[in-house]
Order: sequence, then structure tokens, then C-alpha cells
Amino acid sequence: MLHGVKERVGLKVTNSEKIPKIKRIMELLADKEMTSVELAPILKITVANCSYKLNILMNDGRIIRTNNKKPYKYKVAITPKELLKFYNNFFKDNVDYLMKKPKIRDYILNHDEFDKAEDVIKKCQV
Repeated sequence: MLHGVKERVGLKVTNSEKIPKIKRIMELLADKEMTSVELAPILKITVANCSYKLNILMNDGRIIRTNNKKPYKYKVAITPKELLKFYNNFFKDNVDYLMKKPKIRDYILNHDEFDKAEDVIKKCQV
């Protein structure tokens, strides 16, 4: 409604005015899996509008569907950076155990991919 008024008086409607709903969706999905039917009343928008926003987020890779039939449930997707941090922490915490296993130790020591992965992980750490 406000967007139409702004356009008529020559003011530009910015994307930042649309961000709060999407940001709120991300906050809600960070807490638990939800459907568009559950999210819409909380956001005070229609289910169709909520589904549209969810599709935008899903196409951007920011959320994923957790089931394959309607009503779809959504949750926040793990970012590549978060995944790398998880693997880094996992290997740090379990390095002694892993290196005691001859097959695992030999595999790690003989594959250059592990050196490359270590470099990527170091670059991603904040």
C-alpha cells in the first residue's frame, strides 16, 4: 500500500523496505522448521506472499525444504562457511583418534586434497 503512494509522488521504493519480512522469516526458521501456513499469520501476510518469499530464499540457497510433500516445511540451510567450520572442529577434536587408525592416517597423509581443504578452512575462519 505504501509502495504505491511512494511511486505516485516520485519516491523510489527500495529493497530495504522488503527486507524485514525476509529477515524475520530467517529468524523464525533458525529456531524451528515451519511451513508457509505457520509463518504467514506471524508475519501478518498472506500464505501466497509467504510462499513467494520462501521460494526466493530457497532459490538463494538460504533455506531448504525438509520434506517432499505439501505443506512443505523449511529450515535455514547450513552455509558452506559453517560446514567448513564444523569439519575443522570435528577433525581438531578427533585428530588423535583418526591418526591412530593406520588406514585413515595413510589416506590423509597421501592425498593432497587434505592440504587444499586445510587452506580453504583457514581462509574461512574469522
